[in-house]
Amino acid sequence: MITVRNDFHKTTARIRARIGDTLTANQVRRCRKTLCGIEGCTCGGALSERGPQHDDSGRTFDAIAVGPHTVRIEGC
Repeated sequence: MITVRNDFHKTTARIRARIGDTLTANQVRRCRKTLCGIEGCTCGGALSERGPQHDDSGRTFDAIAVGPHTVRIEGC
């Protein structure tokens, strides 16, 4: 499990994924809606994340868009 954060809106979303996983379209949609449900807002990245991201083990990760509704979680 990872926790994705948006430090602008002060929101978090838990996703059943690990570093190296590609998220499903449903996971991406749910995360984007949870972190920032404001249409047209440009506060975050591929998952509407903003600020440093860490998995449950403390490893840093980035969310990389590989398609319009597909995101890959990559370690830094």
